[in-house]
Amino acid sequence: MHLLKIILSFIFVILCLTNTKVNGAQVGTLQNDVKKNNDSKNKNDKDQKEDAKVNAPRPIADACKKSYSLENVGQLNQLASQCHTIKGSLNFDNYVDPVVDLGGIENIEGDLVMENSASIVRIECPKLATIKGEFKIQALTSLTSIHLRELNAVDSIYWRVVPILSTVEFTKGLTKINKITISDTSLIGFEGFSGGKVEQLSIFNINNNRFMESIVCNVRSVSEKLTIQSNAREIQVSLDNLVWANNMTVKDSSSISIPNLQFVNNSLEFIDNHFQSISIPKLQGVGGTLSLDSNKQLTKVDMNNVSDVFGGIMITDNTNLEKIDFLKSLQQIGGAIQFSGKIKEISLPKLRLVKGSVQINSTSDELDCSSWTTPPSGISIIRGGKILCSSSKKQTKISLSDKGEILNTDTTDLELNQQKKEIISKSFGNKLDFSTNISLIIGAISLILTFFITKNMQH
Repeated sequence: MHLLKIILSFIFVILCLTNTKVNGAQVGTLQNDVKKNNDSKNKNDKDQKEDAKVNAPRPIADACKKSYSLENVGQLNQLASQCHTIKGSLNFDNYVDPVVDLGGIENIEGDLVMENSASIVRIECPKLATIKGEFKIQALTSLTSIHLRELNAVDSIYWRVVPILSTVEFTKGLTKINKITISDTSLIGFEGFSGGKVEQLSIFNINNNRFMESIVCNVRSVSEKLTIQSNAREIQVSLDNLVWANNMTVKDSSSISIPNLQFVNNSLEFIDNHFQSISIPKLQGVGGTLSLDSNKQLTKVDMNNVSDVFGGIMITDNTNLEKIDFLKSLQQIGGAIQFSGKIKEISLPKLRLVKGSVQINSTSDELDCSSWTTPPSGISIIRGGKILCSSSKKQTKISLSDKGEILNTDTTDLELNQQKKEIISKSFGNKLDFSTNISLIIGAISLILTFFITKNMQH
């Protein structure tokens, strides 16, 4: 019995010692975990302090908090050595040196303006990232290149009268811009200015760039004015993502791609272009005038999804466009219709209302005006007061009430009139021939009489 108590006591002591080791190990592990957590927290705090230090706004010297007008490289270098940010604007007017190098200037919170400086040949902006105002270049007649390696945001670009500018480098590419006007340069292409990153513009105006053969822009909407005109004759225009525009004019282009355009708020104009076809399959409406004018090679048009034109329609002097059958969904015209050219056929099957007048002048003898001049119901869909429709054979004028009732019709046979004119002209010519002969005879008699009278007086 005594031996059993001793054995049990020994086992109890061993168990106590084992438990103490386990608890000690757990305590040690816990202490290690706490130490690791503290170390990690200290490291995070240190990293945050370093990040805060790095991201803290750099102080701006007082000299950098105003606008400057710069005339030479000495003034520019002094400013660039002090300022990474200019709180005002930089103006280069009558600048006398060939190179403008902004050096370490990264931000301009006003405008960057360079004008009337014939000496400037090159513009270098190695660190410039933002211009909150306008980047204006005007009348720099010697400028050949612009290098904007870091620029990603500017409110507007306005470059005008830089006739030998041929190189523009946007290394990083713009992500923010509101207005673009580029006029009278030697640039051969417009790519990279917005490069897919800018979806909205208020002004997009590319004109009078005589060597520009390509415009590629992925903008989706233009809220004020979209104008492309008077560039190279061979220019190809690609606005594949454009959905909406306020006003749009395309002139002097060899091709145009606008497959996703759905609505133009005011006028849509295609004037003096060289393309043979134009397709705008998704266009639904035009808020102002729709104009196709003097596109001499145009033979094919697709605007078959257009249902409303709230202004007038002008399809005039497109030499090879013989059929107006590309507005199959058109239901309403808010203004007048003016068609002219060698038009043989007009088909607007869904048209129900024209609020203005109609003037159609065709040089073809195949145009049938009866669908306009003799409506089947006796009531015209025209509410603008008058219709004039003429082919090479006949001209018809109709006066209408404001409800479309026909008040007066006047038809003129143009062929008969032409024949009458020819007869009159021929008759007049014969009379002239007779009169001329009589005059010659009288003149000859007068000369003979004068000769004899003079001779008798001498004797």
